[in-house]
Amino acid sequence: MQNLRFTLALLWSLCAVPSWAQRHNITLEGNFADGAGRRVMLYGYADPLSQREILLDSTTIDSAGHLQLSFYANYPRLVVVQVETYSQSFYAEPGRTYHMHLDNFDWTLDEQHNVYLDPVTLPIRFSGLPDDELNLSISAFDRLCDSVVLRHRTQFDQRYRPDRTYFDTLRHAVAATRFANTSTFFERYRTYKLAQLELQLRITNREQLYSRLLADQPLPYHDENYMQFFFSLFDHCITSGSRHISIAELNTALASGKAAIYLDLLGHHPLLRNERVRELVAIQSLHEMHHQPLYFSTSEVLTMLHDLSATTKFEEHRTLVDNLLVAMQPAASAATGLLDLYLPDEHRRLHALDSLRGQWIYIAFVRVDDPNSVGELRTMAHFRDTVYSSAPDSIAFLTIVCDREPQKMYHFLHNNLHSSRYNWLFVHFNAHYDLLYRLGVTAYPSFILIAPDGSLYSDTAPWPASGYLLRGPWWPRNTTPTRRLFEF
Repeated sequence: MQNLRFTLALLWSLCAVPSWAQRHNITLEGNFADGAGRRVMLYGYADPLSQREILLDSTTIDSAGHLQLSFYANYPRLVVVQVETYSQSFYAEPGRTYHMHLDNFDWTLDEQHNVYLDPVTLPIRFSGLPDDELNLSISAFDRLCDSVVLRHRTQFDQRYRPDRTYFDTLRHAVAATRFANTSTFFERYRTYKLAQLELQLRITNREQLYSRLLADQPLPYHDENYMQFFFSLFDHCITSGSRHISIAELNTALASGKAAIYLDLLGHHPLLRNERVRELVAIQSLHEMHHQPLYFSTSEVLTMLHDLSATTKFEEHRTLVDNLLVAMQPAASAATGLLDLYLPDEHRRLHALDSLRGQWIYIAFVRVDDPNSVGELRTMAHFRDTVYSSAPDSIAFLTIVCDREPQKMYHFLHNNLHSSRYNWLFVHFNAHYDLLYRLGVTAYPSFILIAPDGSLYSDTAPWPASGYLLRGPWWPRNTTPTRRLFEF
């Protein structure tokens, strides 16, 4: 009996160790100087089409500046290390441990200029990398391509007809260079990057590239290089209209709301005979239609995506469609998360934003040292009295101050000539940078409007100076019938 228990325990341990190891086979650890207390987020992209960000891991830098992140991946994948509004991306390989270092860094750069218009890369250094590390070979390949293109930039200029001879020179230079990394991933990276350049220069047409690289080949959904090239190859292939499928035919199929009808129409294209390829291109074209509301109905696109998700027999496509549906309305889910927060006011008292639910909520994201923000706050104070005189219980005003230092909010509300006018709720964003990003707050001031049921009504509400506060959806409508002129 004792031997049986020992055998069972041994078998359990042998099974449990691989299970634990599979959960975390990539580790990132290091030291960030002056980063103590800051939140570090590790993101990956669900797919190259939706670009939906997935949180792989997160941690808070300890008092000594140390951090550790880990996640699991079957294949090399692009990851993004995000700290507040700064980030750096690189390819992470399964089974590796990355040692990161960040020297003294000015974390206030985002208050000096807009880092969304002019991004600032987080200057992370990696130590202890072997010579055949994937990112080193990718960097060497990119530098080689850049040097050849810059040296022959006139011949590569699309304003003239690009010369195939010089593209062949680039191809031969890549083939003659011995890169330290010999993995299949890097080989495919080189192949598809050169093919994308060949497509952009219009040296080879879409049909020839499809026949050479994609026809009669399995679809490796896990390979980011392949999928990026696939979506580049069929970019606006359908939605721009062609002699095979017109815009009018697309709208007719779209109005049906049936994925089968839409897929049958796409089957008229000579490159879309393969069922799996045709359905993947259909998903891509619906994504493009969603961003062309002048030509296609957004509601019909969403209906078609839902029907395609319900009827497809390819699980990878269902996942892709679901990612697209989430990515098409990123601020909607973020607004729900906003009302779940407890944010501090100027006295550090926490306020449950959920208490505002049940009425319209007009939210301003400001920085109190920004002249545009201050000007709009003064206008909001002017209109607030007028709004409350007619609809006192239908709308709540909320201002979220996004300055790094909470003391700025205190001095603005108590040591200001107009302090008495700002008599509504002001709270500090409390370093929720991820929430600002998901809400699309990339400049100040920004305004959003939340409906009484807590849903996002407008992710880009007009500014107070536009007069919107006097004609918003909360404003009581005049139901008294008016008499027409000369009516007796």
